[in-house]
Amino acid sequence: MPKSIQIKRSSASSDISAWHVLTLDDFARYNQSVRNTNRESIDTVYSVIEKQSGRVTTRHIEKQAGLDIGSVRYAIKYLTKEGKIQRVKGLGTHKIEFYYKVC
Repeated sequence: MPKSIQIKRSSASSDISAWHVLTLDDFARYNQSVRNTNRESIDTVYSVIEKQSGRVTTRHIEKQAGLDIGSVRYAIKYLTKEGKIQRVKGLGTHKIEFYYKVC
């Protein structure tokens, strides 16, 4: 397995100075920053669900937590898998909606 990967910064430039060498330490730092971001979003989503347990939908979580839909879905999936929250089917204003509550 190679210890480093070469990535070209810009496709317009063809000289050798446009290449940047990424090491395994760079990947480790990136993975750590992603984990910290995911952990913060998971904690934020859990606190919102805990405050309004049983009557909060994904849209409410997005608005209150200030996160994008991808982060909210990831956090809900993680928390459901861990058994910390439960998905409950309920009646909304025009259709069936899913609410989340703390187990």
